[in-house]
Amino acid sequence: MMGGRWAMVDDQQVPRTLSPSEALAAVEVAVRAACPHPVWLSGEVDQVNASGRHLYMTLTDERTQIRAAAIGLDAQRVRGRLAKAGVVLERGAAVAVFGHLRLYQPRGLVELRIIDINADVVAVGEAELERRRILEVIGSLGLAERQRAMGTPVAPLRVGVVTPGGQGWDDFEARLAMTPWAWHLRVLITPSEGPTAPESIARAIRTHSPHVDLMVVTRGGGSNATAAYDTGVVATSVCQAACPVIVAVGHNGDSPVAEKVAWRREATPSLAAVALDRLLSAQRDDLARELAAAVADAEQLLAGQTRQLEEAWSGCRIELERVGAAPGLPAAAGVPRALSAAHQGGRWRLAAAVLAAVVAALLVLVIVLAVLQ
Repeated sequence: MMGGRWAMVDDQQVPRTLSPSEALAAVEVAVRAACPHPVWLSGEVDQVNASGRHLYMTLTDERTQIRAAAIGLDAQRVRGRLAKAGVVLERGAAVAVFGHLRLYQPRGLVELRIIDINADVVAVGEAELERRRILEVIGSLGLAERQRAMGTPVAPLRVGVVTPGGQGWDDFEARLAMTPWAWHLRVLITPSEGPTAPESIARAIRTHSPHVDLMVVTRGGGSNATAAYDTGVVATSVCQAACPVIVAVGHNGDSPVAEKVAWRREATPSLAAVALDRLLSAQRDDLARELAAAVADAEQLLAGQTRQLEEAWSGCRIELERVGAAPGLPAAAGVPRALSAAHQGGRWRLAAAVLAAVVAALLVLVIVLAVLQ
């Protein structure tokens, strides 16, 4: 017999075994019992998605985060109040929203189902003010544009990776394995959350910097926390790196300070791997075009030298026929020497053209082999 929290097995009362759906249903009952009425929730917007019919955001404080969603008519009401107040809802905004705490069962997450918003109190949050202050300090030190001023490295096959591991690293490694390039990866595992994360990430960046062609800073999947990548120590380490740094720790609606100062930002670790593949493919295509142009130039040079040789030979043959037809054989004695000189000059020009074409082709081939190894 099953009932409540206990079940009877062989006339003994034992704890009941729940399925995931039953466990979440019990959690939802507890949430509704704890907050049976709508509540005001204030926090700082970390992520926001307002592109569709509904409105989704993630609200944070110094300790945690919670998802909030306005659905259908409620989303229209929230948008109307924001528009009337002339407010744009974006990352870093401090907001106060009103709604019911509910459990979103498909993902097992507690969320606030928004029914209204106080648009009059929307302001810049403390975390956003701190991000702006860090960017101002970096700019005053002349570091803000240092990464973007770097050129694209040639054949960046030595890649340093800073990652907490997990699904994000697995996705990055799997995507790189699909490419034809011989990558040499140097991987340092660091925490992406917690009090030690910022210094650990910064130290890993400094360690990689002198030994790689390019660096990728990523985080693991399953968490939206990017606080460590908003710190001054991590952002400064990215700016001061001796090689270009790709930072892929945010999402489409989220760009931490480290991404703002990086050589390039990508939304996910997988997209960072795609960017590396495209970079190498573009360099390969450029080399192929240069090789084709060198071959075309060599062919044109050879064709010109061949025409000159044929013209010289034709002139000598006409002169030979003319001299041979004239009376007095002694006059024809210089013909073989003239013919030999013309032939010798054409042969040297032809040899020089062939040598130039071979040298050009070998130079391009050496570069191609350096990329492919």
